[in-house]
Amino acid sequence: MYIKKLLIVVFLSTTISPVFSDAVIFQTDFNELPDNWFATDNWEFGPDGAVTGFSYWQGYWFADMLTSNGDTEFTYFVPDGTDSILVTIPYYLGVEVFDGSAYFSILMQASGSGWTEIWSESVIWYEWLFETATINVSPDWISGGEWISIRFKGWGGSEEYSNVHWEIQGLTITAIGDSLALDNSTWAEIKSISGWE
Repeated sequence: MYIKKLLIVVFLSTTISPVFSDAVIFQTDFNELPDNWFATDNWEFGPDGAVTGFSYWQGYWFADMLTSNGDTEFTYFVPDGTDSILVTIPYYLGVEVFDGSAYFSILMQASGSGWTEIWSESVIWYEWLFETATINVSPDWISGGEWISIRFKGWGGSEEYSNVHWEIQGLTITAIGDSLALDNSTWAEIKSISGWE
């Protein structure tokens, strides 16, 4: 009996600790547009993620993608007990702008706040930018018990040749907190493994 209790304690200490420290709210590689999202026609989805941009001599470009299907403004629930969230976004941005400009912005909102910018880049008048990076940001105005949305916007234009290529290669939103609760299915699995009724 003592050995059984010891094994259960070891099992719980190795399996529960990560659950209480973080929980993935949402994750995608953007191989396709996620359910209940909206995107303008100039986004494409595939093995490189969500990709948008333009390459021409003259004109205007606008791309928008967000967690909304038009029926609901907020899409993902932040679990009670969340102290903070971590938003992780790997991306590639390649921009050459001559007589013009290009702007890139990622915004988030919670049910208790409006859209707030969490990342941005801009290239103006004969500038260029080529970068591969991962955004890791913790919006400090978002807490447990709220609903959240995220938005990716790009816009710009040019009078001469310009080239813009923006890849959003993934998105993970993680809740972090010491008091995140286990759901009923997790407790059922623990009881099943232990042989408790």
